[in-house]
Amino acid sequence: MASVKITDKTLFQDKFLTPISRFTDNVSLTVLENGIETVGATQDSSAIVFAHFGVDIDSDVPRLNIPDIKKFSRLLDCINVNELDIEITTNSLKYKTKAFKFNYFLLEDMYMQRSPINVEKIKALPYDCSFTLPSTIFGEILRGSSIAADSDKLYFVMGEDGIYAELNDRERHNINNLTYHITDKLDTGELKDAQAIPLNLENIRLLSGIKVESFKVKINSTLKVVVFEVAEKGLDIKFIISGLVK
Repeated sequence: MASVKITDKTLFQDKFLTPISRFTDNVSLTVLENGIETVGATQDSSAIVFAHFGVDIDSDVPRLNIPDIKKFSRLLDCINVNELDIEITTNSLKYKTKAFKFNYFLLEDMYMQRSPINVEKIKALPYDCSFTLPSTIFGEILRGSSIAADSDKLYFVMGEDGIYAELNDRERHNINNLTYHITDKLDTGELKDAQAIPLNLENIRLLSGIKVESFKVKINSTLKVVVFEVAEKGLDIKFIISGLVK
C-alpha cells in the first residue's frame, strides 16, 4: 500500500505547510526517495519559497497536488496524535483511526499550474556571504516597520560593530528610519555597503509568524537576491527574495 509516514505533525504543519501557504493556495508536492519537495512564488515572482521535507514515503504517484493547503493543514488539526500514517491513492489521501478518519481528494495534473522555477538552480545558487538572523530580532524589525511607516525597504549592511538591518528608503530624503544590530560578524564571506540590496517589506512580512529560532541569511549580490533559510530535522526551506531595482 502506498503511504507517507509523518513522525512530527507539528513540524510538518508549522514549518512546512504554513510557510508555503503564505505564497500559494494550492501546491504540488513532488515525491522523492527521501521525502517531498515543492516550489511556489508570489504572483509577481519577487518572492519564492522552496521547501523539502524528509519523510518515509512509498508511492508510485509522482506528485501530490493539494488543492487548498490551508484547508489541508486545518484538516490535520483534527488529528490529536503527532505521528501519522496516511494512505496515498491515485487521487486522494486517506487517514483512518478509531478516533478520526478522512478522505482528501487531490487535483489532477491538468488542473495544476506548473511552476516555471528551476529547483536545481535554486539548490545551486552561490552566495557572497551569510549570517544568522535570530527570530527575536526579526520580530523587532517587523514591529519597527509600523513605526517607520515610510521606510518600506529593508537593507542588510556591514557596520563597524557587525551586521545591521536598516529600515529605510535610501532613494528618499527626510523619512524616519530604524537600524537594528543583528550579529557581530558574518558566518561566511564579505558584505560591502555597495552590495546593500533593497528588499520590499511586503515580501519580508511573508516570513512573519514562522516558528523558528533563527534564519540563515545568504546574499547573492550579483543576482541581487537574499535568501532566508531554515534547516532542521529533515526540513530545508528557503525563501528567496529578489531585491528592488532601487
